[in-house]
Amino acid sequence: MRWSTLAAVTTVAAASLFGPPTATAQPLSYWLGAYKLDGLRTYKNCMDESYGFRETLIADRIEQRLAVSDVLKPDERAVWQADIDALRAVPRNHAAFRAPDRESPQHYLDGMNADEFRAIHSMATRFQQEVQLSCEQKYGDIARKNGETTSSQAQFEADLRAKMVEPTDVKTLPLTALSSPFPEPEAQGPSAEEQLAASRANAQTAMAAAQSGANRVADCTAGMAALRWQLMADKMEQGLNAATSLTAKQRADWQADIAATRRAAEQRLQMVEAVDPSNPYRFMTWLSNDDQMAIGTQFATQAATYMATCTKN
Repeated sequence: MRWSTLAAVTTVAAASLFGPPTATAQPLSYWLGAYKLDGLRTYKNCMDESYGFRETLIADRIEQRLAVSDVLKPDERAVWQADIDALRAVPRNHAAFRAPDRESPQHYLDGMNADEFRAIHSMATRFQQEVQLSCEQKYGDIARKNGETTSSQAQFEADLRAKMVEPTDVKTLPLTALSSPFPEPEAQGPSAEEQLAASRANAQTAMAAAQSGANRVADCTAGMAALRWQLMADKMEQGLNAATSLTAKQRADWQADIAATRRAAEQRLQMVEAVDPSNPYRFMTWLSNDDQMAIGTQFATQAATYMATCTKN
């Protein structure tokens, strides 16, 4: 069974633990055991192992070139070192790259030539592909818990292997000194300026394409989380419309939980924000066993569309 349906299966498995819709509070440990759907979060955390790998490779290369740049002055070396430090901060802080010079946010690209950038791009892409395959093997098939693998999962993993790129190790390329980050105006002829602009534009385009691919899985899992809450809110609303003999408070609580679940879908939250902090999982109590099974079936079917988008070339 693919990881994209893991949360749905967990929902179905948990359905037998839910009685008829009721607003009665349950112990927190009960809901954590019966409800918590960690499939998406666990997979995303696994994929995060590749976060910042590209920036680390770039930082390593610039640092190696800086080490052989004997003619650079201290202030020139400081500019390149600031780029290196900013690049290394990405995986450490798990945040977006913050350029030391806002007026030249991609200055670090000048610290590599075209061959170096292509090599680093291939290495980072291959590493991300290997991480994705590893995550699939760990969390993508619930049948593996019984020592088995579904045919669909086996085919999916085979497709991932087939798409893996053959990387070029940037360390095999000649190591040259860095140029000054403060070139003399008179030293730059029109031809050099045009070449620099073209090289930077190509590098920026390639980096944007690479980043887009790196973000695809994260965007996809966020969309799947939204889908889960949307299906749940729809089913809760159907139940409310069909319910009879509700007290005014029960109806108000039910409506409030539906609204909170829809907000979770719209904002792509990992968890529905509790309307009643003393009973954070109250929204789940409005769903019957049949409701849970229906949600699981719908989610398993529609989630496949999101996964196809994630792995699409």
